[in-house]
Amino acid sequence: MLKNLLYFFTLGLFAFGCLDGNETDPAPLGDCQISTTADGGTGYPFTLKYSFNDQNQLTRITATDTSGLDVRLTYDTKGRLFTEKEGDVVWENEYNTQDQLVKQTRTFSAGGRIEQDFYLHTYNSAGQLQESTFHSANEPSFTQYRYVYHYTNNMITHVEKTTYAANGFVEDITITYDGKKQPLPLLPMIDFHLHFGDPHPAFGLSAGNVTSYKVVNREDGSISPVSYTASYTYNEQGYPTEAVRVYADGTVKRRYTYNCP
Repeated sequence: MLKNLLYFFTLGLFAFGCLDGNETDPAPLGDCQISTTADGGTGYPFTLKYSFNDQNQLTRITATDTSGLDVRLTYDTKGRLFTEKEGDVVWENEYNTQDQLVKQTRTFSAGGRIEQDFYLHTYNSAGQLQESTFHSANEPSFTQYRYVYHYTNNMITHVEKTTYAANGFVEDITITYDGKKQPLPLLPMIDFHLHFGDPHPAFGLSAGNVTSYKVVNREDGSISPVSYTASYTYNEQGYPTEAVRVYADGTVKRRYTYNCP
């Protein structure tokens, strides 16, 4: 069940006004910084701790139990995510002159063996991520997977995933959000999200807590087991404190803690 787990993201700000029009509005509550997440329910329970540097950049995600997850992040001089390392795997990001992420290269190195593959990203005239393709360094001209992104109100709500290996097939991924604040910063993390079975590479760039995530095979209509629906409770700053995700094979609860001003 661990690889079915997904991290969900949110968007939006709420201010609290006074009922009496003669009183001044109170200052809005400040932003919070994620501290821990704890997962339980169906599958293996585990807790993750999130660490930030003095620039409020997320630099490390570690498991506090025996699951062994330890993700380390570095940034370039412009504050953009540069590398993501977890175990023997390192992802390195490349950007164009418009600061758009254009390539992510994965290097696996262990026991004298080195493997490399990469994602290429392209954008539309509005600057939105339009397409991602996945390639092996051994056959860079061959596209193994293609992801085409569709937007509603500037949010990714539909992804067409084409798998070209073997007989090939197309999956339609549909996504809805709750419009609340997101626990994690928007970062193009790949390995962290793939670790939990996320089926498209732009998930870390999708703002919004996901309320439904459905993956359907276009040919036979079958629904992937990574599909789920989710509901949330929130703190007074508008961040989720608990998520309940319902999959076909069980329910997972995630609890969030924060450092808030």
